[in-house]
Amino acid sequence: MYKSHTGCGGEIPDGILVPVSSLDRNIEKAFAMHSRFIADLKRAMPGSLGFEP
Repeated sequence: MYKSHTGCGGEIPDGILVPVSSLDRNIEKAFAMHSRFIADLKRAMPGSLGFEP
């Protein structure tokens, strides 16, 4: 609802959407790889973006 309200009002809040996926029959292995990727991505982001390591 917030997104619709701000978008219709002409406001564009800062944000990032990063889809994470992989092709792997082993679900646990795939989720572990996704978790590592997301953690690495957050560590690489500057603190000013709100992702303090």
